[in-house]
Amino acid sequence: MKEKDAWSWYETKYELAEIILNKLKLYKENYNKNGYSLPIWILNEEDKKESYSEQDEIKLKIQWNKELDIMINSFSQILNYTLQFDENLEYNEEKIQQGLNKFAKYYLHFWD
Repeated sequence: MKEKDAWSWYETKYELAEIILNKLKLYKENYNKNGYSLPIWILNEEDKKESYSEQDEIKLKIQWNKELDIMINSFSQILNYTLQFDENLEYNEEKIQQGLNKFAKYYLHFWD
C-alpha cells in the first residue's frame, strides 16, 4: 500500500463535507423550487397546530432555509479551512458544531 493511500482515511471528514455541502446546496435549491412539504419538523411539539395559514407556511419555509444556511455554512467552514481558503469565511468551531448538530437533527427530513 502506498503511503498516500495509507493516510487517505485522514481526509474523510473533508471528503464527506464536500459531498454533503454540495447535496445540501442542491437540496435547498430544489426545495425552494419544487418543495411541497411544510417543514413542521423545525417546530417544538407545543408549537405544532392542526392547520397553518399561508403566512405561517411562508414563515416556516423561511425558517427552514435559515436552518439549511446554518448547516451549509458549517460544511463550508470545514472545507474552507483546508481546500478553498477564503479570508471572508470564518472558522468557528462552535458554529461548525451547531451546523453539524442541526444536520444530524434534521437528517431524516431531507426528502422534500
